[in-house]
Amino acid sequence: KKKKKVEIDLNGKEIEMSVEFRVQQRFYANIEIGSAPFIQGQGPAHFGPFLSPQSGVSNIWIHNGHLGWSSHHGIHSNGATNVTLSELHIYEFEVGGIQMNHFSNVIIRNVEIGPSAVNVPVTAYWSNARFGLLNFRYLRDSHGDQLVHFANRQETKSVEDIVDDLELTMDAVCEKLFSGNIAIDDFTRNDNIDIDKEDVYHELFKSALPLFVNKHGLPDGSAIYGILLNSKGVAINWFGAAKSRSQKATIENVTIHDLNIKVLEFGAFKDTNGFINVGPYGDVVNMFSIFDIGRESLDSGYSRISWRNLTYRGHVLSDAQVALGMFGEANSEKGKAGTTISSDIIQWITQGTALPSYVILQF
Repeated sequence: KKKKKVEIDLNGKEIEMSVEFRVQQRFYANIEIGSAPFIQGQGPAHFGPFLSPQSGVSNIWIHNGHLGWSSHHGIHSNGATNVTLSELHIYEFEVGGIQMNHFSNVIIRNVEIGPSAVNVPVTAYWSNARFGLLNFRYLRDSHGDQLVHFANRQETKSVEDIVDDLELTMDAVCEKLFSGNIAIDDFTRNDNIDIDKEDVYHELFKSALPLFVNKHGLPDGSAIYGILLNSKGVAINWFGAAKSRSQKATIENVTIHDLNIKVLEFGAFKDTNGFINVGPYGDVVNMFSIFDIGRESLDSGYSRISWRNLTYRGHVLSDAQVALGMFGEANSEKGKAGTTISSDIIQWITQGTALPSYVILQF
């Protein structure tokens, strides 16, 4: 029986995301080879049944065109076999030009990769908030009347108000970015954006600038790749040989250039078992952003700081993460999901107790 073949001839044209789509959809590939972006058991949500290579994700030829703006990848794949990528220019991606997971027999020929994206309007915190909105909204619907007391701020807020504030803040950023009055380069690089004082979103937008707006314009994630040839599943946490997982890659006449990234490194909280405190989808709670002193103070005297005397300042995203850790339903995709906020951290935030020294992850 003759095997079916899938050919994508771009005919010299370009595929890319619009600004609006790029900001709102933070996990995306211009071309996804496969039935889902994650294999079963991985990723921030359930994407439906994952088809194995035996189910027909094979004999793919993509060629003759351009793949532009992408919030993650130009081309991404799980479990594909017999894939040929040729005569392509892939650029303005935030994570990787080409990523192939658990592949067999891949040919990459006559491909230019780069430059990567240099005008990314939003930070990784924005992505964390976008991914978590389903959980935060579900929490608002199911536990909206529950109260969270923020001891240092001498403020008590309902879960409904916490989630509403997060959504309104994000809406304010979108309102400014999509209004057409601010060029994307100005939005990412100008610290003195002219904001109408009568704008209903003015105060929310102002508060969102340091959290959600990427003034550097470069991706602030942990890594960037021209080509990533990986074993089975997501490419996180470690590197290592897995010869039984992927095989047979041919790379000919490929140019990779101008990959840019501004990695954001920060400290995190850990519990008594050494587990890092995270939000619903592995979003690490950045301790630098929620203390009542700035990163500059931490950098200038890290070893001299009295950690036990630090108090919680927080922001709209960390408030929502805390509320989810307190009231979210365990073992539920729409509930806590992967949220882990230790009881000592919650007491420190809500009761004003001293911060135990063991919860600080030093680096």
